[in-house]
Formats: sequence, C-alpha cells, structure tokens
Amino acid sequence: MAQFRQISIKIADDDAHAVFVEGQAGKGHIVMISAKGKPTTSMLKHSDARYFDLADENTIEKIKVQDAYRINNIKYADIENDVVEQG
Repeated sequence: MAQFRQISIKIADDDAHAVFVEGQAGKGHIVMISAKGKPTTSMLKHSDARYFDLADENTIEKIKVQDAYRINNIKYADIENDVVEQG
C-alpha cells in the first residue's frame, strides 16, 4: 500500500504544497501544486533552497487536477529532509 508524506518544496522560490507518494524500492512520486503553470526542473528546489538533482527518468507531467503536477521516480532518501512531520 502506498504511503503519503507531506513535504515542503519551492517552485520558483515560492513555498509549494506537495506530497510524496512512496511506491516500491524507496521510490515514488511527488504531487505538487503550481499556480505558475507547468514547473520546469530549473524552478524546483528543496525546502532549504538546494536545487533538485533530477535525471532523465524524473519526468514532470500534468495530472488531471487543476494546477497539480507530479515528479516521477523520486527516491525517498533524496527528499527525506523535506518531509513535514505531523505533530
């Protein structure tokens, strides 16, 4: 069963709402909201302002939710520090 974790990222230097959906082998995808249109790899940053180190397999595609996008094949270890702990 997939696990969902709220994360904090930046899109074009603005804080963005996102969720990491963990799949198999520690990989999954990020679902994010971008009111600025489809984000590009140069617009995406971790919560500490480091750029995402994305490979060709990390495609960004539009999903059928208004202003929502997802990054595919992300390793959980790469976004672990962005996870927002629920209190």
